[in-house]
Amino acid sequence: MRVRLVVVALLAFAVMLCVQAPAMGIHRSVVVTRGKAWLVDAVPYSQSRYHDSYRTDCSGFVSMCWALTTSSGAPLSLSTRTLPTTTGIASAIATASLLPGDIEVWPGHHTFLFVAWTDLAHTAMVSLEEGGSATGTICRVRSTAGLAAGYRPYRRKGIESDPPYAARLEMVEQKAKLPILPDRYSSAVRASAAAFTSASSVVIASADDWKNAVTAPALAGTVRGPVLFVSRDAIPASVVGEIRRLASRNAYIVGPSSVVSTRTANALAGLGLRVERVSGPDAIANSAAVAARTIQIIGKNGAGQRLWDGTLILADAADRVDIQSAASLSARKRWPLLLTTGQTLATDTRTAIDKIKPTCIVVLGGPSVVSTSTFTALKARVTTVYRLGGPTRYDTAFRIAERAVALGATWSRVGLVPEGDLVDALAGSVAQARLGTFALSTPRRSLSARVAGVIKSHRASTGKVRIFGNESAIDYRVRHAVFDVLNASP
Repeated sequence: MRVRLVVVALLAFAVMLCVQAPAMGIHRSVVVTRGKAWLVDAVPYSQSRYHDSYRTDCSGFVSMCWALTTSSGAPLSLSTRTLPTTTGIASAIATASLLPGDIEVWPGHHTFLFVAWTDLAHTAMVSLEEGGSATGTICRVRSTAGLAAGYRPYRRKGIESDPPYAARLEMVEQKAKLPILPDRYSSAVRASAAAFTSASSVVIASADDWKNAVTAPALAGTVRGPVLFVSRDAIPASVVGEIRRLASRNAYIVGPSSVVSTRTANALAGLGLRVERVSGPDAIANSAAVAARTIQIIGKNGAGQRLWDGTLILADAADRVDIQSAASLSARKRWPLLLTTGQTLATDTRTAIDKIKPTCIVVLGGPSVVSTSTFTALKARVTTVYRLGGPTRYDTAFRIAERAVALGATWSRVGLVPEGDLVDALAGSVAQARLGTFALSTPRRSLSARVAGVIKSHRASTGKVRIFGNESAIDYRVRHAVFDVLNASP
């Protein structure tokens, strides 16, 4: 028994030696958003497995939220016993003093992250935690009176209050209600509300079928309305409310009935809308149909307006990131998007080009995305063909942004949309186009050095940066990094 106690004491001492005290500050919103990331990922509970390099039990979860590391910088997962006792990690506080990012610990039993009080009387609290093998990461409401007597509150050393984000960032998001995961339909509604006071027409796309939805921006730019999203068989209440707020009269559905059903189309008609479906049997044919209809509408609405300038955008149907980067340009310039297979010019795409007879085609991505043979085939049909592409997706995105600026877009209130999330990206990009600017893509949980650099180089003309998407789409780690870039010394 004595030997065992000595071993335990030595191990505890070794942990203290290797722990790096939290010398660098971490903001409360960043701590909480780290926890929300595991909620989004539905991380299962385990005392032996790891996620984001942290152990996936309750104390590993809290260690991850607090970004604990060893002296060498490696992620460190403490236990419920060592979290409150390891030198330099935490300080005991009063329960009434709990703030977002603090924790409750019952040594040897359980620990959880405090998110918020549910009321001014502090009768209950919202927690994030690894709840056990049956639940994994969960958000729950805990009664303050119901907490076991063994729980004690602690605060990470170095934790800081949030900076005044609103001074430099404009959050275009639907504020979440408990349990803190807002829906993506409402995020698109917020993007619409940020750009449109009214709109006679809306474009409707499926939130679950991005290959058809990506054709929406040029059509939305043409009919001067937002892109709103529905499920296959239902219209979310938030979307119904937005259609009514906009006083819309027309709805254009992009995609076949397999992605937006006849039932949903009828429900839109029941709202008093004239409903038109623009679609093809597959994504490539659908893009051709939407392109043709967009150009037709531009022609009909030509009196006193700028007519279509003869330009199409062409992209690989599998390359959602490049397509996302061009969405604002497509909406603002009313340049329809055609999809093809990256290595060959698809038959439906070739037929559409021959029928539409564009004078210019902008190819998204380098030769590894849209092949040289496809580029050559396009040059045989169209007077002007050029690429907006580079060796990485960020190079392509920046070349698209540079082209947008050359064509009159501004850096003022430039937007950020989550990379790979077409719902927030398309809705946000159309909103940005409406304001004469554009959106850049960023990873959900980290701001790339390239994006940070370009924001910094244009911050004098940017003003506020608009963030599209809820916390699960672009979390506070990214938001805080953008805030720091905008406020850094020249």
